[in-house]
Amino acid sequence: MHVYRADNQKDFDGNSMITEINDVEKNIGKYRSTSSNIKNYVPLLRLLDPIMLMLPGNSLQKALDIGRRRLRYHAALLEGLKTEINQKTDQPCIQGNMLKNPETRSLTDLERLSVSLSIMAGADSNTPTVAWGIIFLAHHPEIQEKAFQEIKKSHVLDTDPFGNGKVPYVDAVTKELGRYYTILRLAMPKEATAPVVYNGVTIPKGTMIILNSWACNRDPDLFEDPYDFNPERWIAGSDSHQQAHQFAFGMGS
Repeated sequence: MHVYRADNQKDFDGNSMITEINDVEKNIGKYRSTSSNIKNYVPLLRLLDPIMLMLPGNSLQKALDIGRRRLRYHAALLEGLKTEINQKTDQPCIQGNMLKNPETRSLTDLERLSVSLSIMAGADSNTPTVAWGIIFLAHHPEIQEKAFQEIKKSHVLDTDPFGNGKVPYVDAVTKELGRYYTILRLAMPKEATAPVVYNGVTIPKGTMIILNSWACNRDPDLFEDPYDFNPERWIAGSDSHQQAHQFAFGMGS
């Protein structure tokens, strides 16, 4: 199931749709990097934005242009999908379901875009996670072999070409990968909506709080041998099983 299916789209300003999407999203990934924008750490520098906008070729103008290109390709994909639905040639996708469902058919294009971007947000973390997963499995061939044997034993690939069936050990490897390699080491900031007392210290309302996800995932009080890559810690009934929360995505709202 996809947000859109773009494989059959024609050229887009001389480039294939896939090429355009890859280029736009690659650049957006650079701009969204937690380490590339110093204004995230020195907010006072944002006061210079009006001046920067007047300078030719500045990074802010480039970012705005990338944003406009993203809106254009989303609009092109959506219009193409609407045409396919009218012609009854569309393939299953999330946006198609929303256009056909009476409860979501009335959503505006901007709301549809928000849904697409929410789903696409995971793409930025998938690439480094998969890369680190390959590295870890290369260093731990015994884990790789066990995962392979568990997949074969479960027979999920015999009937499901997408492998959507559950394989507990593979799920455990995925959870351990998220714990061991924390994508966003500092979680998204949260604002205290009321005064909070923690360890005798009062945190005032309106205080911005940032969770150190990396430190939580390596906390020896929560995880035995936290610097070891051990998928068994997530498997119920195993000798290493621990009832611990995985902090790769923070602690929720």
